[in-house]
Amino acid sequence: MEHVNLDLDALSSVTLSASAITALGAIGTEIWFESGQTLFKSGDPHTAFWLLTSAKVCIEDPVGNREGFTVDEGQFLGELGLLQGQKAVLTAKVTQAGFVLSVPLSEFRSLLQTDPQASDAVGTAFIARRQRMLRRGLGGLTLIAQETDQRVLPVLQFASRNQIPHRCLNPLAKEAGKLLSKSVPDHGAPVAVFGDGTVLDNPTPRSVARRLGVELSLDRTEAYDLVVVGGGPGGLAAAVYAASEGLDTLVIESTAIGGQAGTSSRIENYMGFPTGISGADLCRRGEVQAAKFGAKF
Repeated sequence: MEHVNLDLDALSSVTLSASAITALGAIGTEIWFESGQTLFKSGDPHTAFWLLTSAKVCIEDPVGNREGFTVDEGQFLGELGLLQGQKAVLTAKVTQAGFVLSVPLSEFRSLLQTDPQASDAVGTAFIARRQRMLRRGLGGLTLIAQETDQRVLPVLQFASRNQIPHRCLNPLAKEAGKLLSKSVPDHGAPVAVFGDGTVLDNPTPRSVARRLGVELSLDRTEAYDLVVVGGGPGGLAAAVYAASEGLDTLVIESTAIGGQAGTSSRIENYMGFPTGISGADLCRRGEVQAAKFGAKF
């Protein structure tokens, strides 16, 4: 396990090429931040891609004030939620004053489509960071309930299948009491605590999805060139091809990207992976690839 964590730390810290940094500098704006200032908070929508020109940042889980990891100057911020249109699940605080390059997301996406090195570096780091968050239980969702409680199982399954960083605390644990500042309600219903301090009684997959920005709110006046119904491997492949050709693409899936294939522990008959790959990893890569080209889910 320690070896795996070390690999994830290394993959999370990849840097961009000098040419990519130059390209970002041409489309971004440098902003000075003092030590102690916040770049973004858990629950905030992602509005920009951040490159640390000379500043250093600490990434924290505000639920329980748990420190996650640091990002040094010369590196960039963000994880999968930035590409997927989700809200930030962690908080970024400046620990060393300096300049931070802010790049509009639309311009950032365009760069990923034209710079293979930047695309590879960002994709690798974002996937590794999400995996690191999952392993450490860092993120914007803390459930206070017995894991065997039938009322919380749908939320746990939804979070796991969608690779949403989360943890579940026993209602009698001391930390659970501190988070709520009072005892769990008398009816003993499950409670969800989010990074922005919101406490939600009787959470459901849909209410959690809305709070975290997983459920996309569509503009009914917006037109799409292609709507893919079903987010399994076939649907994801269609989304990748369509979005890469510049088509406005929307993928609709009821529960989690990956469909039935996403629940498979190992797939060995899929072209390109002779040693096999888990269904969740295969479909997550496809989702990242499609999202990189602008597909919405």
